[in-house]
Amino acid sequence: MRTFERPVLLARAIASVQQQTFADWVLIIVNNGGDPRAVDAIVKVASGSLGRESTQIMLKHFDTCVNAGVASNAAMGMCASDYVVMHDDTETWHPDFLKATVGVLDQNRSMAAAATSCTRVLETQRANRLWPIHESLEVIDDGQLTLTSLIAGHILPAGSVLIRRSAALELGGFDESLPALDHWEFLVRVAEHSSIMAVPENLTRHHSRSIRSDDEAENPKAVVVRTDTSAQDLIVDRWLKVTMPNGLNKGELALTAASARQAAESVRAMDDWSRRVQGLEREVRDLQLAISADIANQNIANEHIAHQMVYIMQQRRLWRRISRVILNPAHGLRAIKRRVVG
Repeated sequence: MRTFERPVLLARAIASVQQQTFADWVLIIVNNGGDPRAVDAIVKVASGSLGRESTQIMLKHFDTCVNAGVASNAAMGMCASDYVVMHDDTETWHPDFLKATVGVLDQNRSMAAAATSCTRVLETQRANRLWPIHESLEVIDDGQLTLTSLIAGHILPAGSVLIRRSAALELGGFDESLPALDHWEFLVRVAEHSSIMAVPENLTRHHSRSIRSDDEAENPKAVVVRTDTSAQDLIVDRWLKVTMPNGLNKGELALTAASARQAAESVRAMDDWSRRVQGLEREVRDLQLAISADIANQNIANEHIAHQMVYIMQQRRLWRRISRVILNPAHGLRAIKRRVVG
């Protein structure tokens, strides 16, 4: 678990590991150049909850910030587990994450890794408080874990992928020269030489913070986006010098696959837009029909009211006549005589 100056997120991420129903895990926290005191305090509390002699949580401090691949390889070298996950402090797990992914890889020895679906959470942090603003589900299936899909730029959250340790070592671990996206580059290599299996359950949450958060006043999220973009360009430029065993140029495959994916996403966006427009058109037609029906009903109602008013007026005139007859019988007899005589 890589961390840097995010004690609240770190404590939450550690808790999600401690809550796993699969208990045979080791957590190695790499403090990548941050203040060691806050990290030490959090790890002390977390380790104490496991027992005084527990070695399930270990800690490594870097005095200065190093590339992500350096931090990942350092952590992987500190344990001898069957599987590894790069669980950043921006991610949390469902309690059954390890149970599900370890079970899948135990039963499928030919698979090098397993990936779960993920909820991407945009949240705001103020002091020690966190609350979500928006959530979106990213469903992962086997079609998204192929070499073509991954090399096209389908970047999975690091914490959603369990990797077979032997496969990671055979591939030489993570690229320590990359400033970012070392995990994506590594998964492309995995897919190039082996297979990654999809776990249908949604067992990971990847958290990113809004620009309204306290520590993002200068919007370092934009800096992260630029860093990722430049790292991706750097990786693809390197791939342009690589010919794969099937004779294809790796960089050209990446560019072609990325273009195809972008085109497919544009088509899907147009389809979504078309469906929204059609939905609005249906709503307008329904509203027009409702208005027309209301107008027709109003006309009927107005006509009924008019008839009722006429009837009321007739009844009032009749009542006045009856009243005059009752109050002045002679006047009533003269009126009757006039009608009879002519």
